[in-house]
Amino acid sequence: MIVEQGKPPRKTPADRRYGELVRQYLELREQHPGVILLFRVGSFYEILFDDAELVAGVLGLKLSERPSGGSAGPVPQCGFSHHALDSFLPRLLSHGYRVAVCEEEDGGTDALRERSVVRTLTPGTVTDPRLLREDRPTYLLAVVMQKDDVTGLAWTDLSVGEFKAGEFDREGMAAEIQRLDPAEILIPKDGHVPEGFVARRTVTHVGSTRAAAAHLRAAYPDVSLADLPSAEIAAGMIVEYLAETQAATEQSPLGPPVVAGAGDVLRLDAATQRHLELVETERAPGRNGSLLETLDRTATPMGRRMLRDWLLRPLTELPKIRLRQRIIAELLADDALRESLRARLQAVADLERLAGRAAGKRSSVEDLRLLAQVADVVPDLADTVNGCSSAFLRMLAKPRPQLAAFAEKAAGTLAPPESSHSVRKEASAALAFAMEEIEETMAWQSSYIAALQRLPGLPRVKLERTNTQGMFLEVPVNTAVPATWIRRGGLQKVERYTTPELEEHAVRLAEAEETMSAEVARLLATLREAASAAMMEARDLAKHLAAADALLSLAAIAAERGWVQPVVDDSDSVRIEGGRHPVIEGLVASFQPNDSLLEAHGAQNQVVVLTGPNMAGKSTWMRQTALIVLLAQVGSYVPAREATIGVVDAIFTRIGAVDDLAAGRSTFMVEMLETATVLQGATDKSLVILDEIGRGTSTHDGMAIAWAVVEYLAKGPVRPRTIAATHYHELAALQQVYPQVSLRQASVEERSDGVVFPHRIEPGAANRSFGIEVARLANLPPAVLDRAREVADAIEPLSAEIARHLGTVAGS
Repeated sequence: MIVEQGKPPRKTPADRRYGELVRQYLELREQHPGVILLFRVGSFYEILFDDAELVAGVLGLKLSERPSGGSAGPVPQCGFSHHALDSFLPRLLSHGYRVAVCEEEDGGTDALRERSVVRTLTPGTVTDPRLLREDRPTYLLAVVMQKDDVTGLAWTDLSVGEFKAGEFDREGMAAEIQRLDPAEILIPKDGHVPEGFVARRTVTHVGSTRAAAAHLRAAYPDVSLADLPSAEIAAGMIVEYLAETQAATEQSPLGPPVVAGAGDVLRLDAATQRHLELVETERAPGRNGSLLETLDRTATPMGRRMLRDWLLRPLTELPKIRLRQRIIAELLADDALRESLRARLQAVADLERLAGRAAGKRSSVEDLRLLAQVADVVPDLADTVNGCSSAFLRMLAKPRPQLAAFAEKAAGTLAPPESSHSVRKEASAALAFAMEEIEETMAWQSSYIAALQRLPGLPRVKLERTNTQGMFLEVPVNTAVPATWIRRGGLQKVERYTTPELEEHAVRLAEAEETMSAEVARLLATLREAASAAMMEARDLAKHLAAADALLSLAAIAAERGWVQPVVDDSDSVRIEGGRHPVIEGLVASFQPNDSLLEAHGAQNQVVVLTGPNMAGKSTWMRQTALIVLLAQVGSYVPAREATIGVVDAIFTRIGAVDDLAAGRSTFMVEMLETATVLQGATDKSLVILDEIGRGTSTHDGMAIAWAVVEYLAKGPVRPRTIAATHYHELAALQQVYPQVSLRQASVEERSDGVVFPHRIEPGAANRSFGIEVARLANLPPAVLDRAREVADAIEPLSAEIARHLGTVAGS
């Protein structure tokens, strides 16, 4: 969905055909273009005009009408109770809409009350924990695409205060957007949307970027991104957008932007992230069936998010990989340590997001209470990790004095959760006096009304209070009341009165409540300042706890499944003995392990040509090889009997394909674009997985393309470790010319009643695809199967002749 920021509403305030309330709605709507205005009227939020029709459809609300209040006819209207706001807001945001919440001030009738927008929520700027997903970040991304193929990206997760910016080439940009999966993308009005990233995300077109860099420099005068002009503009767009959408009273939780780039992480292009199903599956949105779901044994939301980030950003630096391996090894060796550390983590709230709200001084009372509880966990952590050999684990117990000081202050300020008050009575003398005044006044009221009810004729007298009329006595109409009572008005069935004594105590109560409210606000503001001061320590602790949680999760799956620590080095080999697919092995009763051997730089086994029928396990073996390499570079143990992984700088996959109708691309065009990315981006240190190149076009052209691609990867100019699966058995002839090409096949056992696929990968090349047998298993009609066998027998000599000629071509 694309939101055009600045788009005016259809109706304007100048239209005097509407009454005061509708005109007030239109005025606010014009001041906040491009949003859905939730307009508070009494205890309801209303939406009018075209937005009412839209919101009614999205939320399943009844579409009705409200009188215009003027000469115009009724206007479309829908709405919901203010109690349902927390239920409906996430649904509007999840559909990509920007929402402005309008509240009304006390006094006056519905039409005459003053109203103002108190907050603007967009899919990428949400920080309220009730509106956030726990298991993933919520990113706001700005994209500035330049003509010289350089794209500036800047992104922020406001809930934790993350703010990064960098410049990328086209493929790097696509990979980063796939990795971030932003909730909202900002694009300059004169810019264009990155292809392929519109369907599932909100795209907001913002104004001119001319002043964006100036906005960034004004907000962060000590930061210079002059060497990255596109990134500087993108970061400035975020700063400007947040200034427009966030309440003026809120302090930004963002520090200065950190420069981001490919850095020391393994490159995973957008297609590879999808094909390997790292954090969600290709079959349906969501993590069910993904590698992340398989590995996730985390105890905290922040650990879950960090594990997700690790899978999308595997390491390439050996010291960092080996550090994670050592920590996992220590956790694996000590069951009691794992259990104790997990129990401590389960007692910790989402500290990363608590620290984010503390940085912006937006902590709720519950946030403050949870933050203090986290500080109390640190001594328990010390008891757990003090004897560990890993310096990282011992760092969990590092003293954090500002966080401890905050916890002490919170203990003296906040009331217990079961209390009806948020702040302790003893927190200040003024608060204690005000609360005692309120208690005395409330006690007087109870005795006063009880005494009145004992008077003749007044058994039904009640003491009531409203925001507009204050405190008053209420009796049924025609009730005889004492002459000293002063009438304050009434309704159809009741009359309202006051008395001198009641007025005196009402004033006393109002003054005490005002004092209490002001004192509570002051004490909470002071506590929020203390929380903000402890923010850096809280973020540091959150980072360590999240990493510990992710490492515990990796240790847990290794213990549960019998995974092994791989040898990770700077060699050019990938040697896996008894490898298993990390996801599928947990879904089947028995999994067939297989070996993998790949070498680079033109050595034998640099390119593996894999043949065999469908359903025989080719795709599973290729994916498991890539996933084992990826897991090893995450620092994890791997599903194998033994493994040695020479670090790769990138993993490229071309597995399966679907058409992209929105971009006007056929299945074959998508396949060729992904193949081009592989050939242009791979290096000698890369791992390349190709599944059935050329299948989307004619057999003649497809075979020619598959041959040329595999030959290119074998000959150079670069020679990555490659597995190429194909049904073009003729490609086996490449081994006759290129010794770096080896042949593997998915084995088939032919029996009298058909064929069996044992899912073993063996040396050699298949001479048949057994496609007709697969068709038989799918219950094609016998007549169709018989005719297929006749045609296959007729053209088999032609295939042999083609293979002979290809061998001649390879040698030329």
